[in-house]
Amino acid sequence: MAFASSGPSQRRRGSEREIKRRNVLVVYLSSQSVHPTISQGGTQRTQKRSGSDNEVFFSHTHFLHDFCPRPLARCSSFPSSLVLSSPRSIHPIPSFSPYTARHIYPMQLMSSSDSPFTSTSASASLQSDYDNEIKEFHFHLYWFQNNAASQASAIKLRDRIIELVQQGFFQVVPLRNGINTSPRGPHPIGSYEVWCAREDFARCYSWFVLNRGPHSILIHPLTREELADHSSRATWLGTPVPLDYTNLSPYLDHVPSQYPELGLGYNAPKKQ
Repeated sequence: MAFASSGPSQRRRGSEREIKRRNVLVVYLSSQSVHPTISQGGTQRTQKRSGSDNEVFFSHTHFLHDFCPRPLARCSSFPSSLVLSSPRSIHPIPSFSPYTARHIYPMQLMSSSDSPFTSTSASASLQSDYDNEIKEFHFHLYWFQNNAASQASAIKLRDRIIELVQQGFFQVVPLRNGINTSPRGPHPIGSYEVWCAREDFARCYSWFVLNRGPHSILIHPLTREELADHSSRATWLGTPVPLDYTNLSPYLDHVPSQYPELGLGYNAPKKQ
């Protein structure tokens, strides 16, 4: 009686079936040729192919988990010349696909000639970003002016801010005209402002997050667009307080910078 052989040819066929089942084909492209060498079930063959070596093809997303367990964009072992496709056909992914090599390895594949910016335009763009940066902010603290406990809590926080300024913790400025015990401007209830330059923004924000107690805090930038600063650009700590935007200007003729004697914010020395 003849028995089926379990020799190398049968093992090779089993290997080929496994590859087809997973629907994965690995193609390594030579940097000098557009004829990829196709590795399939331990055999080698060559297939004609046109197109860029930088294209990435795939047919089975599970391959990414099997070949590279880390996210593809962070896997340094993933070869930049690797092309993935189906055993049945080789389909290029459109250039806008996130799986193209240009998206995976932008620093490796984009040459200086590909860059949309020249050194001159990049420098001008950077200077424009510096010039347009928001450099001063207001923190407005609110309380119920007819509630004695609420007002006392707000005044206690203000006194503590003044102490911290004197101790050098940060350089902010509570409203020098005192506090608003009645509606004023867009603020419908008791309030006071604390001016803060960008140099101390992080520390000021951190302090209010940890110490504001029951009070709501409006945080808004100071730019020429006063209305947008108090509405779409504003953010809140605590429950937002409805504001009256009636008298706010959509566009001022100047940036409303404050306290130039401090040399901070819009009045800080310009970067060279």
